[in-house]
Amino acid sequence: MGIASFDFSNTCTVITGGASGIGLTCSEAVASAGGNIIISASRNADKTQKAVDRIKKARARQEQSVQVFPCEVGAEDSVKHFFSSDSSAKCSGRSCYSQCRHLTQHKLLRSDSI
Repeated sequence: MGIASFDFSNTCTVITGGASGIGLTCSEAVASAGGNIIISASRNADKTQKAVDRIKKARARQEQSVQVFPCEVGAEDSVKHFFSSDSSAKCSGRSCYSQCRHLTQHKLLRSDSI
């Protein structure tokens, strides 16, 4: 089995649950592949800070951003706030949400629409 390599340069990846477990591992992998990261904060501030430190250490370049915003994924209003253009999900001044909010599930499943 070969090892896949990915280039996430000039991208911004939003990872809910990025402060622990699989989400943290994914955050570190994207950062090491050059991507900017936005994670949802853990309820535990120390845990969140340790995750941010690990992600920053994994970055390919120091100028990559690692941002944290609160998001309770089980609460619809919290998720809406997390992805709102005035609160979070910004990389280089652009809202990730504004780039994909018009996509339907059908369009997301079609590889040519992304």
